[in-house]
Amino acid sequence: MRRAPILLSLVLGAAIGACARGDDIATVGAKLPPFDALQGIPAKPLRVLQLRSVRREIAPRAEVGMAEIIAGYEVEYHVPVFDSTSLWPREDAMILDIVASRQFASDSAAHDDWDAVATAIRAALPDVTPCPAADPTGRWTAIEFPRGDSLVLSAEYEPAYLLMDSTRTVPTTRLAIRHGSRCQ
Repeated sequence: MRRAPILLSLVLGAAIGACARGDDIATVGAKLPPFDALQGIPAKPLRVLQLRSVRREIAPRAEVGMAEIIAGYEVEYHVPVFDSTSLWPREDAMILDIVASRQFASDSAAHDDWDAVATAIRAALPDVTPCPAADPTGRWTAIEFPRGDSLVLSAEYEPAYLLMDSTRTVPTTRLAIRHGSRCQ
């Protein structure tokens, strides 16, 4: 008879631990915009069908998976597996990354936004040690906040730069929830 209370306390402890780890997108994203609008949606494992059932504004996006606009951010849900018969990713495919991007008129405005977001993440996640993230192109400045459960919150900044065809890119910041760290 003593096993039932012990088992119940173990189950409740695991459930409380899951909540404390912040298993929904809003909490993993330090409750920052636009991830605060995704409260209650599990961060992992998150599948296409599961997300489509609660986010009606999502549209398919070629070579990415799905995307929508939330509070001025372009939010992309990266999915590796597409259905060859439709534009949508396969419904059972897992969403690997959620990336929220914003573009700015100047490098200084984008950098200031990135700095403010990184500071807000540090304040929201005081027990997480940030690390600089590797960027193979050498253009992005990124800082990651690894949670210890394969999910990483990343704040990224890319200044404007000149392309080979003489066009100039737009300064951009990203806030991303990724599976796996790119820490150096």
